[in-house]
Amino acid sequence: MHTKVVLMARLFSINFDYKGISHTAMVTVRTTPFFTEYHLGMLDKEILDQLPDIRILSSSPAHFVFATHKSTASKDLMNEIIRSIADHVQTTA
Repeated sequence: MHTKVVLMARLFSINFDYKGISHTAMVTVRTTPFFTEYHLGMLDKEILDQLPDIRILSSSPAHFVFATHKSTASKDLMNEIIRSIADHVQTTA
């Protein structure tokens, strides 16, 4: 007999402010044995162009980093998005 494991992706939305404008993004979650990966979706092109990646990795509940680095990325924007995800994760834990 074979056991089939079915994994369902978690999905949630975040809200964050950037340059005085409120934004919303959808976040999908994928868990691996080594880290949790958060994928950003439904963002405006203007916002996407200022991010290094749409993937954020977390090896622990208090540690979040973007999966890749881009020197032209907006650190303020990245921090707002990470803060919003961390807030969501902490309130649902």
